[in-house]
Amino acid sequence: MQAKGIASMKSFNLLIYSIVILIFNHKLQAKNTNSGNCFEFQKNYEIYRAHRFFSTKTNTCWLSLSPIHNTNYLYRSFVFNNDGSLLVFNSFSEFEDGARSYMLFPRNHTPTIEADNFSLNLHTSNKNSQIYFSQFQKKIISSKGIKVTEDLNISPNNQGGIEIMPQEVLVLDGGWKKYSDPFASPNRLSVFKDHENNICKVKNSEIFDYDDSENKKFKFSDLELKAFLLKSCKNLNLSKLEL
Repeated sequence: MQAKGIASMKSFNLLIYSIVILIFNHKLQAKNTNSGNCFEFQKNYEIYRAHRFFSTKTNTCWLSLSPIHNTNYLYRSFVFNNDGSLLVFNSFSEFEDGARSYMLFPRNHTPTIEADNFSLNLHTSNKNSQIYFSQFQKKIISSKGIKVTEDLNISPNNQGGIEIMPQEVLVLDGGWKKYSDPFASPNRLSVFKDHENNICKVKNSEIFDYDDSENKKFKFSDLELKAFLLKSCKNLNLSKLEL
């Protein structure tokens, strides 16, 4: 039992280091600074905390949205960056977690957040895609540019609890994985989805570069991605990928 706990903690730390570490009160040690329109802020709303910063380690602008009050390590958080990533992080206990990973294309916007009296409007890395969170309940109330289906049950058995389908974007769905970002596994398959419900499966190593620690970087600009998909995924409608 103890050995299992240690193994789980190692996997947990790997997931944190890869992307979601920024949720846990600045455990990420990369230098934070302001860059362009990615000015840093951290703000508490009614039940959520938003945090945005520019990381020189990854050369990306990050925005996280996580519940302020978490009970028994059971919660769901969201992490976005300007390279297209939309990661849904689920914590089930002190030693058990997992992530569902998406990317949205084209990438033409710096993630940010706006608030009114009832909702938080989270602008993703795509200018046509927004997600609206309730200010008073831990749930998504609507979306724009993408169709978001949410299972409020935080469980390791529902693929992260968030399903995203494209409307005004092209979506890359990396699927669900316990203890790790699904995109961090070079041999896994991810799925491109267009607004006409066409899909195309590709190996992660075809679209990500990895270093010796399996830290990843998406290989393509949006223009290069279109050229790749025209060859590798001829069934996809790429009209939403227009820059």
